[in-house]
Amino acid sequence: MVVRTIEMLLEYVCIMLCIHKLSKEKIRINIWMVLIFLVEWIMMIWMENESISFLRKAFIYVSLFFYTRCIVSKTWKNAIKILGLMTVIVLSLQLLVMLLATIVLRREQHIGIIVNIVVLLICAIWKEKYWSALINVFKNINGLIVSAIIYVGLLIELLYMSSKNGTLKFADSIQLWLEIVILSLLFVYLFIEENKNKQKVKELQMYQLYNQAFEETIATIRIRQHEFKNHINAIKCMRYSIQNKEELMVAQEQYCNDVLQESEIGNLLKLQIEPALVGFLYAKITTAEEEGVNIKYKVESIEIVEKIKVYELIELIGVLFDNAVEALEEDGSKRIILELLKNKNGFELEIANISRIYTNNEMEQFCIRGYTTKGEKHGIGLARVKEIVKKANAELLIQNQMYDDENYLSFKVSFK
Repeated sequence: MVVRTIEMLLEYVCIMLCIHKLSKEKIRINIWMVLIFLVEWIMMIWMENESISFLRKAFIYVSLFFYTRCIVSKTWKNAIKILGLMTVIVLSLQLLVMLLATIVLRREQHIGIIVNIVVLLICAIWKEKYWSALINVFKNINGLIVSAIIYVGLLIELLYMSSKNGTLKFADSIQLWLEIVILSLLFVYLFIEENKNKQKVKELQMYQLYNQAFEETIATIRIRQHEFKNHINAIKCMRYSIQNKEELMVAQEQYCNDVLQESEIGNLLKLQIEPALVGFLYAKITTAEEEGVNIKYKVESIEIVEKIKVYELIELIGVLFDNAVEALEEDGSKRIILELLKNKNGFELEIANISRIYTNNEMEQFCIRGYTTKGEKHGIGLARVKEIVKKANAELLIQNQMYDDENYLSFKVSFK
C-alpha cells in the first residue's frame, strides 16, 4: 500500500505540473489540489476490484477537468485542450519510460515509482521553446495526420509489449488502447483548430495594421485639402510679385500643374478596392516619392475575392515594390512603374524598375531562397513571392521590358 500510495502521489504531481505548464500558470498548492488527491487515495483503498476501478479513473478525469477549468483556464474549450494534451503527454511518457524500465530493471514492484519520477523530471525541465520545436514538425495537416498515425502505432506497440511482459493487466491495456485512440484523435483535432485560429488571428492583425495605415492616409489627405487654401492664395498673390503678364501666366500654370500632380494620388481613394490595400498603396507611393523616386502608376478597381487573400497581396506588393526601390539606389533616374489592372480572367500586377538588361540565367536565380545581390540578410523576399504566387495558383513572369525606349526589370503576376 505504501508503494502504491507513493506511486499515485508522484503520478498526481506529474499531472498537475503538466497542466500548469500547458496553461503557462505557476503551480501552487491549494485546497482543491489536496482534496482531489485525498479523495482519489481513499477510493483507491476502497475500490480494489478491477470492475469498479473505472469509476475511480472517471472521477479523477472529471475532477481534473473542473480543476483545470476553474483554476487554470478561462474557457471550457481551452480546458478540454489542456486536459487532452496533458493526458496524451503524461500517458505517452509513462508508457515509453515503463518500456525502457522493464528492459533494464527486473524488480517490477518499484517500476511505477521509477517511471513517475522520470516523467516528473521531464515535466519539470520542459520549457516553452521545446513546444515551438515540436509544433514546427506539424506545419501542415498532412504532416500532422501522418505523425498522429505513427504516434498511435508506436503507443499500441508499447502497450502490447508491456502486456506481454506482464507489467500491464489485460483489462487496463484495453482501456488504455481506447484512451490512446480517442485522445490522439482529439490531439489531431485540437492542433488543426489551433492552426486555423492562428491563421484567423494573423489575418485580423494584418487587417488592423493596414486599416490603421489607411486611416492615417485619410487624415493626411484631409490635411492636404486644407493646404489648398494656401495654394489658392499663393496663385492670387503672384500678380503682385510678377508684373509681366506672360510671365505671370507661365508661373501660375506651372504652379497649378505641380499642385494637380501632387493631388492625383488622391484618386486612389475613389477606387472600389479593399480599404487596407488602398491605404497600403498610398503609403508606399507617397513614401517613395518623398525619397525622390518617380513613380508611374495605374490602378483599377479589381475583384480580389477568391483570387488571393488581401494580406497576402499586400505582402506580395510590398516585397516587389521594396526590391524595386532598393534596386534604384545606384541609379540616377529612379523610375518605377506600378500597375494593378483587370484582365479577362481576373487581374494582374506589374512592378518594374528602370534597370540594366539581365540574362535569363540571372533572372532564374532571383526566386531561389538565399540568393541575393544585396548582402547577407537578403534573399528571402522573392522566394516568399514565389510561395504566395504558387498558393494563389497565379503565374509569375520576370523579364526585361522596354518602356519609353528604356529597359525595365519587370515582375508581372497574373491572377486567374
